[in-house]
Amino acid sequence: MRILIANDDGIYSPGIAMLAEVAAKFGDVRIVAPDVEQSSAGHSITALRPLSYKRTPIGNFDTYRVNGTPADCVALGTYHWEKVDVVLSGINLGSNLGNAMWHSGTLAAAKQAVLLGLRHRPQRIDYTRRAQLRYSEAFGGKSLRATPTGPRIDTCERKLSR
Repeated sequence: MRILIANDDGIYSPGIAMLAEVAAKFGDVRIVAPDVEQSSAGHSITALRPLSYKRTPIGNFDTYRVNGTPADCVALGTYHWEKVDVVLSGINLGSNLGNAMWHSGTLAAAKQAVLLGLRHRPQRIDYTRRAQLRYSEAFGGKSLRATPTGPRIDTCERKLSR
């Protein structure tokens, strides 16, 4: 399985590396994420300037940073890596609840994947150090095992205690 991972918190967010570690148990992983935080970017795309797509070392993963939005990252990631099976977005550092969903970059990556006909799972966490990996393994892996065959947006909202 080819798994593309994006986020809105930026390429150096610890959540994206954790999600990639879990996803690597299920297939080949490529990370394509914004070079800076793009929280609340909504489903914007970059149209008036060139985008850069630069290899960036993060662990042993095939990783690229983009000077654009989460939607740009999904579009470029699928363009440069053919036959992507599923797109994961996150792990988001904040919640995407209520009206925050309208401008969420994490969910924008999900919507972009759906527009491209791909399966997608946005991931978020109430971020505490002790809960990070437990969440990634429990819900990131569960999301990959339960991913349906057609395009769909499905959020994984769970609050973990310290």
